[in-house]
Amino acid sequence: MKRSFLLILIALALSTGVGAQSQRPAPKPIPRGSSTQNKASNEKASPQGSPSSLDSLKNAEQRKTAAAQDTANNRADKYEGELAISAVIQAVCAGLLVLFTGLLACYGYRGWQAATTAAEAAKKSADVAEQTLTLTNRPWLDVSDWELPILEIDSPPYVKFKIYNFGKSPAWITRLNVKFTTIDAGITFPEVPDYTNWANLLFRDVVSRIIQPEGSIREGCPFALQEFPESTYRRIRKALTYLWVFGLIKYEDFLGEPHETAFSAQYVQIADTDKGVWIADTGPATYHYHDRKRGQKNTGLSEPE
Repeated sequence: MKRSFLLILIALALSTGVGAQSQRPAPKPIPRGSSTQNKASNEKASPQGSPSSLDSLKNAEQRKTAAAQDTANNRADKYEGELAISAVIQAVCAGLLVLFTGLLACYGYRGWQAATTAAEAAKKSADVAEQTLTLTNRPWLDVSDWELPILEIDSPPYVKFKIYNFGKSPAWITRLNVKFTTIDAGITFPEVPDYTNWANLLFRDVVSRIIQPEGSIREGCPFALQEFPESTYRRIRKALTYLWVFGLIKYEDFLGEPHETAFSAQYVQIADTDKGVWIADTGPATYHYHDRKRGQKNTGLSEPE
């Protein structure tokens, strides 16, 4: 019984399906060329699409563009910030470098000043030491022991003297000039010594002589004038005229340094007697000094002949 009922149900189901298929409309035939036209129309219509699709595409593109612009702006802002920070760091570093360079220059300048001051002080100390050593060990010449052997009428006088080295090293004589003449009492001594004298020719053999420390040589000088008249003799006896001798010695020390000594002396006759006295270092300072190397330049003195 049950089996018959199932068979009936299956038959009904099959008949229902066949009826539905028979009721479905048949497909319409497609005209020739309609497929190509539909395809072309679809291609033409596809770019435009429906209004809602176009808006969606536009909105999507705008969102993408805005997102890209925001990203670019964010990157630009970040880059500008990094540049600003880098510029600040560079400026700070440059300032520190300038400050360090300034401090280094200041320190170097102070060091240079200190070194210069120390060098100058050392040089002055060395100069003082050298001068002290030179002054202590150099030769010193002096002229003394004046002697007038004879004083007679019509007989030109002759003066003798000693050149003495009271220094501590030898002196090498390079020049000797001596002038023996007269000067009237009350007459002002000439400011500039005039060593011109024919008797200087007699001192050529003195040049190149060496005077040892504590040593001396004896020299003499004739009267500068060829004649010695009686009137001059009598004025000397009455102390109206004086005999006067002055000269210049040039010499070198053991280092070859030049030195010079100027000397002068005046013979004063005691009135109405045969006695007289020698007075050393008479006349202006240009006639008697030790080592006045620039004295002639300063006073306008001429080189002795």
